[in-house]
Amino acid sequence: MKRKLICLGIALVMIFGLFAGCGSKEEVPEETEAGKEDAAEEGNGEKTIKIGCMSSSEPIVQIIADGMKEKGYAVEAVLFDQNNMPCTALKDGEIDGVILNHKPWLETFCKENNCELTMAEPYIYYSPFRLYSEKYDDVKDFPDGAAIAVPSDAANMERSLLVLQEVGLIKLGEKAETFYSIVDIEENPKNIQFVEAEITTAARSIHDADAVISPAVYIFQDGGVDVEDYLFDDPASEVKYPLGLIVESGEEGEDWVKEAIACVFSENGKKAFDEEYQGTYILIEQ
Repeated sequence: MKRKLICLGIALVMIFGLFAGCGSKEEVPEETEAGKEDAAEEGNGEKTIKIGCMSSSEPIVQIIADGMKEKGYAVEAVLFDQNNMPCTALKDGEIDGVILNHKPWLETFCKENNCELTMAEPYIYYSPFRLYSEKYDDVKDFPDGAAIAVPSDAANMERSLLVLQEVGLIKLGEKAETFYSIVDIEENPKNIQFVEAEITTAARSIHDADAVISPAVYIFQDGGVDVEDYLFDDPASEVKYPLGLIVESGEEGEDWVKEAIACVFSENGKKAFDEEYQGTYILIEQ
């Protein structure tokens, strides 16, 4: 009996040891794999920077990525399909920067979302903002009830209304809110009808509406229309609506931010920029 108890004890010890050994096999590879990843990251020596954009501004991020690589940075373009999504991701800490929106739009976004984002200086570029029409060669030919596609966000809606006032199609009264909106139109003798769309998609109405107001780059990307065949070019684009690298407030002085902007203004950066956009985005002279 005593011998049987001893044998049973030995068997239990062996079984316990077997399970303990299995447990250690599960833990060791996991720790080792994590260690490998950490070692690879340290050995690489590159700091990853994620910059949000849309297809229109992705080439600028690529210019930055090419220039930053030799400086020890791996820049990743994070593509979004809506105009407000990159800055939403930035404020939520999901990315490091944004190349897409102009300064008045950014200021409005920050107020509406109670966040602090800023456009680092120097500002990089601007987009010509133009009135286009496939159907008419002069605004005087627009018929009564003409449909004009315009960006729907507040900052660009005001910009569009100021363009229409400049060409004599409407007259604006006093602002009811921060930005001019359709309710502020005091005179509309041609009874202009407004087709509101997100700024990145308004250009697609060029073939259907009587006219569109859009950044030239979206007309260029949509194709089928000569971007230089416009009825009016907003002269305020460069001064009032600059575009650049947007970061969290307090980050604008970081080395990577300064180096990213410098990449675009380098000889290679400027050449690539001009070849890509052909005047639909224009670098701001420094």
